Amino acid sequence: MSDNRVQFPSYPPYVADSDTSRAAAASMKPHTPYLRDRIMRLFDDRMPTEYDVVVHGRQIGWTCDEIETELGASHQTVSPRVYELARSGAIVDSGERRKTKTGRKATVWKKKNQ
Repeated sequence: MSDNRVQFPSYPPYVADSDTSRAAAASMKPHTPYLRDRIMRLFDDRMPTEYDVVVHGRQIGWTCDEIETELGASHQTVSPRVYELARSGAIVDSGERRKTKTGRKATVWKKKNQ
């Protein structure tokens, strides 16, 4: 029987030549599984039907900006978790782009096979 569990890095990502980035990653290490789980629950909760999209304008997927707002978390907390989830294949680029709070376009991530 094969093991289909998603594998994540044993250590959160950080900037190699930055002692402060490494320290921040170390401080986040115990929290990363919980944060990834919270983000994945958002993807599970936002799975509208075609009817929902057309009639009610509901959207599929999330940008980092939207996740940050929904969770009340900083970009520095959310972005690395999204990166980890994308690298693991749990979420993928939908090909869609939406504007952020600052008006810039951002990748809309969706759950794999969504």
